[in-house]
Amino acid sequence: MIGVACVQVALVAVWMLLTLVQRDAVFTPRAFRWVDVVIGASAVATAPALGAAGHLAVAEIPSPGDGMDVESALAAVV
Repeated sequence: MIGVACVQVALVAVWMLLTLVQRDAVFTPRAFRWVDVVIGASAVATAPALGAAGHLAVAEIPSPGDGMDVESALAAVV
């Protein structure tokens, strides 16, 4: 859910940046604020992914013979 919210925030910020491009106001403080919003949303979305990767790296999760191994799940998170 956090990841979806971060993607939505980043999409709105990109939309605003494209609006500023249309107005020829790319290198204004307002544009840099929207760039900071995209960077912040990316950082916030990275935190749960790192947490899941850390959990899978140290967890002892039994894997059935026909299921996905822990290594595959860790690779998917990374």
